[in-house]
Amino acid sequence: MDASNGAYTAPSNWTGTISVEATDVTYGTIATATVTITSGSTFTGTPTPTPTGTPTTTSGSMTGTLGTCAGISTWGYANNWEVNGNELRTINDPNYYYESPVNCTGLTLTGGSIPTDATIQGVSVSLFLINQSSGFDGSILESITLLSSGSVIGTADAVNAYIPGKSATFPTFTQGQLGNNWGASLTPAIVNDRSFGITIQTYRATNRLFLGEAGSIIPQVTIYYTE
Repeated sequence: MDASNGAYTAPSNWTGTISVEATDVTYGTIATATVTITSGSTFTGTPTPTPTGTPTTTSGSMTGTLGTCAGISTWGYANNWEVNGNELRTINDPNYYYESPVNCTGLTLTGGSIPTDATIQGVSVSLFLINQSSGFDGSILESITLLSSGSVIGTADAVNAYIPGKSATFPTFTQGQLGNNWGASLTPAIVNDRSFGITIQTYRATNRLFLGEAGSIIPQVTIYYTE
């Protein structure tokens, strides 16, 4: 309030109802008034700009190889896969049909590693698998599942596809794609770890199974991501 003329100026940063009291210094009389302030507050600083447009998202992918593959003991069976040089094959024993799973780990990505701030958007897996006969013998690639730190993660991708014979061109079984995280909560830390990989379950009808191409065990994994 201006003491010289009694003019009242409402505060600029408050709304509501207040009582204003004025006293005449000469005669001592007092007058009151109720003032309702309905205007919004007045901003006196520098406004923060409101972002406009669409944030930029970068999409990418990296492909790598799984360098370590080995059969594991399960269901009371022996480890019925063997490594002969760089070749992984089943033991030629007709007593085993449901082979022990094969774990392939040691993922090495050609791009180095997935950025730590990335969001994993999908995983695809490619591998070569044949049986020792000259054609289809009833052997089946049953499923592929993701692996981390020695444990299965997510859900199995049920393949249930016949494994062709060695006379065929080395076939590539490819499972997964962009948009498929295999039911797992994947992070850059998981896929960048050397323990990340796959577990492969097969059924052998009568002949040996071979994993790889021309004696090279090279299952491949592609990681799709955005950041």
